[in-house]
Amino acid sequence: SHFKKFSKSHPKDAEVHVFLFDIYRKQKKDDLAFKEAQTLTKLKPKEVSYYRYMFQYLNSRAKYEKMKREDVRYEAYNLETDYQALIVSYGTMSRVCKTAIDELKELGIEVGLLRPQTLFPFPERPIHQAAQKAGCKTVLCVEMSMGQMLEDVQRSVQGDCEVQWYGKCGGDVPTPEEIIDLVRTQLESK
Repeated sequence: SHFKKFSKSHPKDAEVHVFLFDIYRKQKKDDLAFKEAQTLTKLKPKEVSYYRYMFQYLNSRAKYEKMKREDVRYEAYNLETDYQALIVSYGTMSRVCKTAIDELKELGIEVGLLRPQTLFPFPERPIHQAAQKAGCKTVLCVEMSMGQMLEDVQRSVQGDCEVQWYGKCGGDVPTPEEIIDLVRTQLESK
């Protein structure tokens, strides 16, 4: 934006940095606001509010990192096998997926399930590790919604596998047979 360009050409103009700091805070762009606060502590060292903001920002980041280490909850189902597909699902849909996984096992097809029990923080690391397993060819995000979890699963997988979404909403519950067909179709296409 114009102010970013102006701040680069006038790096010691505190008012520009104050303006950018306020904009970033209002837009919830905390990382950018933090950088502006760092600049402002150098330009206006006696202004305490920027130090306070930096402390709050770092404190909240530390709390979130602690939560990521200690508070992530999930259930792993059939992940000890050499699964070819990984399903990430939650709630009622995860129980339907377990039934489908048990029926697929009888057909000789191993599928793992990871059921997030916390969404904040999301179990990114366990999903990433499960998707990296040698035999895993695809990751399926199965929901009774419009794909609200899909982006979190894609971010967790980090491009190691293709992530496919399947879901229904409005009270329509996918059947185990639909999940079985979905898994077989995905594995046949690999």
